[in-house]
Amino acid sequence: IANNRRTVWGAIAAALLFAVVTAHRPVKKQLARLLALTWPLLVLYVAAGLASQSSVFKPVHMVQSVLVQDDASASTRDIENFNLLVTLKAKPLVGWGFGHEYIELVRAYDISKGFEQYRFLPHNSFLGFWAFNGLIGASAYFLLPVVGVFYLVSSRRSSRLANRRSAGTWAVCVLIAWLVQA
Repeated sequence: IANNRRTVWGAIAAALLFAVVTAHRPVKKQLARLLALTWPLLVLYVAAGLASQSSVFKPVHMVQSVLVQDDASASTRDIENFNLLVTLKAKPLVGWGFGHEYIELVRAYDISKGFEQYRFLPHNSFLGFWAFNGLIGASAYFLLPVVGVFYLVSSRRSSRLANRRSAGTWAVCVLIAWLVQA
């Protein structure tokens, strides 16, 4: 219940943080004023939420479920991440390529009867991408969003039209959200 697609909230928070950091000066001043007035209440709300199980503090519980994971699902993802790192270390420059399974040095639960392809599609798609493509392939691929962000931010900065600046900001937010989801 607390999970409820918590990475979506992380993606939204990261994208909004970028939008705030790159906002024009008047907007930043208004947000700084608002934060100066509300931060004591926010700190009290979080402190009370950590001590209470009330549904009023559901946002605090969701953030806590992202930061503190001590369930079996989190443990199996840690094992899978370890196996992906083992796979990456085996061929660090060029990787194994798509269509190959990751090395399963440590096995968690046997899910092969219900999902035979699980070693082709890891939970951590970002780390899986590095394991399957190696340093050269993943670096080349991730140049695309880096160059995209560079041009979006450059065009956003040089544009005089508010709708183009906004489009540039939100296009970068989409890339940030994708990275968080991956």
